[in-house]
Amino acid sequence: MEYRKAADAFALAGSGYLFLYFNVNLLTLDMIPNWVCYVFLLLAIREAAPLVPSLNLLRLLGILLGVWEGFLWVSTALNVSLALPLVEVLVDVMAIYFHYQFLTDLARLAARLKLTEQEKLRNLCTAMVILITLMALPVNWQAHVLLALPMALAGVVAGLWVCILFFRFRRQLLVRGRV
Repeated sequence: MEYRKAADAFALAGSGYLFLYFNVNLLTLDMIPNWVCYVFLLLAIREAAPLVPSLNLLRLLGILLGVWEGFLWVSTALNVSLALPLVEVLVDVMAIYFHYQFLTDLARLAARLKLTEQEKLRNLCTAMVILITLMALPVNWQAHVLLALPMALAGVVAGLWVCILFFRFRRQLLVRGRV
């Protein structure tokens, strides 16, 4: 039962991060909205929380971030421009904490289950937090494309790698025949 919950949690987390790192826009509307990421991550928390109880602490934060992303998505759909710099800074800090702790807890679960490449997840977690923090700085990144482009590319590569690791972890659990 423990392995089934872990396999499901890794699959849900991998699916969620796919929604976060890939955008398909129809005009200005993102057809793969970020708020869906938080739905998947909250489902992953539900599955993995019995195995890693500290994940329960992220539930409310995940809901708040998902609601914020939904609010941004709806405002974009309605073509309403928002300028809430203080709220955006607060949300950025919350997101940095949420993703760092979420990935750390899942890396801890992968280590407990002795999954291969679990150390890569810890390293990617650190790299992603650094990149997210840099991109959250109050810098006009459009004016500094030569800096922003490599960071954005590194973020997409790291995000995709995290997704791949989560799906590999799921497969390892399934192949072991423990689920």
